[in-house]
Amino acid sequence: MNQRTVNALLSRGLASNLAEILSAKGFTLRKLQQTKAETLLGMGLSKNDISNIHAGDRPPIPEDTLFSVLSSNRRTCCVCWRQNKPIIVHHIKEWAVSRSHSKENLAVLCLDCHDLAHTKKQLSQNLTVGELKRHKAEWERIVGEEKSRTLLNLKQSGYSARWDWINCRRLFELVNRLGINIDMTNDVNHLKDKGFVDGRGFLTDDLQWELDKSRRDYFLDSGYGFSVANYLDGLLEAVIGELPVVDITPIRNKRREIKALVEMGSFISIQAPFNFTTITDGKPASKEVKTAYCQGYGLRVEFTFQPWYCTSCSAKHSGMAGRRVQTVFGFVRDITTTHDGELVISLSCLGAGTGFKRHEQRVISDFEGYY
Repeated sequence: MNQRTVNALLSRGLASNLAEILSAKGFTLRKLQQTKAETLLGMGLSKNDISNIHAGDRPPIPEDTLFSVLSSNRRTCCVCWRQNKPIIVHHIKEWAVSRSHSKENLAVLCLDCHDLAHTKKQLSQNLTVGELKRHKAEWERIVGEEKSRTLLNLKQSGYSARWDWINCRRLFELVNRLGINIDMTNDVNHLKDKGFVDGRGFLTDDLQWELDKSRRDYFLDSGYGFSVANYLDGLLEAVIGELPVVDITPIRNKRREIKALVEMGSFISIQAPFNFTTITDGKPASKEVKTAYCQGYGLRVEFTFQPWYCTSCSAKHSGMAGRRVQTVFGFVRDITTTHDGELVISLSCLGAGTGFKRHEQRVISDFEGYY
C-alpha cells in the first residue's frame, strides 16, 4: 500500500478503506484518473467517488491541511471516537456551498457517521452543522491533551526515567506566560529559605547560591540538588500539560507530514538516538556549550545547551554525552530544507531525558538500537 496514494484519495473525498484497497491493487491517482468511469463503476466505485477522482470542478484538499486535520483528529471519527473504522474527510458546510477546504470546515467521520450527516429526518439532519462543529471541537481538544500526556506517560512509566537537562530560564518564562500557579508548600518554602527560589517560586541565580562547597561540576552539585531537581521536574511537567505538543516520534520518516504539522514556534517531542559534541570547552564549567542532534530518514533535529544545567553528575557525563537515546521536548526556533532535501529542525530544547519508557510507535531503522 502506498500511503501517498491513500492521502491523495482522501484529499478527494474517498473513504480510507476504499483508498487503501485501490492502493493495494497498484492504482495511483493518475492511473485512476485515466481510467474510464464505466470501468471504475464495474470496480464498485460510486458515481460520487468517480466524480471526485476525475476532479470535476472541485480541487483536492491541500496536502498540509489534510495532514493537519487527520493528525488533530488522530485519524478517528470525531463523533463516535471509535478507532480502526474507515474514515472520510467531510466538509461541514458542503463544498458546493462553502467552496472552503479550510481546517475549520473539515471533520473526520467514520462511514456510519458520515451517512448520518447526509441523512435527513423530516425537517432536520441527524447530524447538523452545529452538532458537527461541537463534536469536532471536543474531540480535537481531547486529542490535543492526549498528545501532551503521551510525553508525560513515557516519563512516568519509565522505572529510571529522569530529566537529564532542563532549560531553567525558558521554563520559568513559560510558567509565567501560562499563568501556572506555583504552590508555595513547605517544600518550596524550604528552598526559598535556602535562597534557591525567590518569593514567586522562580529559581534564583545559581552562581550566587551559598553552598557548602566552593567548586561544583554542575549547578545542582550540592546537598540540596535532589530537592531542586524534583522541583524543576514538577514545573516542567506542569508546563507540558498545558501545551499543544506535536509528537514527531511516529512520523520521523515522513518529512512531508512533519512539514505540514510543524512550524516555527511549534512545541514538539521526539524520542531518538542523539549525538552530543562539545563545541566550547567550559572554563569555568558553567560556560561549556554542547550541541546535540539526531539524524536519519532525511530529518535532522538539533539543539545547543549548557551541560552546567544538567540535573545530576551522571546526566552530564553519561546521559548528555556520546550517543544516547533521549526523549526531547522543545519549541521550534527554525525549520529549513537543505539543498539536498534534508529537513532541519532547530530546537530551543526545554527538557531532555533518559530512561523514559520506549515509545510504542518509535520509528527505528536496522542500525539503531534502543541504548
